[in-house]
Amino acid sequence: MAGPSIDWGPWTAARFQTEDARDGFVRSVANAQDGGWDAEAMPDDGLGAQTRWRPGRFLGLNDLAYAHGGRIVVGRSDVALATDQEPGVKTCPWCKGSRRCATCDGTGTRVVKTRILHRIQAAACRACAGTGVCQLCKRLDKAP
Repeated sequence: MAGPSIDWGPWTAARFQTEDARDGFVRSVANAQDGGWDAEAMPDDGLGAQTRWRPGRFLGLNDLAYAHGGRIVVGRSDVALATDQEPGVKTCPWCKGSRRCATCDGTGTRVVKTRILHRIQAAACRACAGTGVCQLCKRLDKAP
C-alpha cells in the first residue's frame, strides 16, 4: 500500500457483508481497468477492503461497492474530496443543502390518510424519525 499522491485521494475503508462480496468487489475493480480506482482486500479484516480514487471518480466506485452489498466509509475530512470534485455534485442530493428532511420538508411530521373514511391525520415522519433533519447530512456529521 503506497501513500497518497497528488493524483490519488487517501486510502479509505469499505465494508462488506461477506468475504465473498468483498473479494468480488476487489476483482471487479481490478477487471474494470479504470485508471481512477484502486482497491485491496484488508488481510486482517475479513469484511473490509481499502479503496482510493482519483478526483472526480468517487461516484462510480461507490456504485460498484453498493452493487456488491458494501459501502465506502467516508470520513468528514474526505467528504469534500468525494463530492466537490465530482462533476455536478456540490450539495447533498437529498436536501439540496437545506439540511431539512426531504420527505417532510423539515417539519418532522407528514400527513397521512387513514383507510377509514379517508381521514387526514398527522404522523411522525419515518425518514427522519420526527427530527426534521436530513438523515444523509446527519450521518456525514457523525462520521469521524
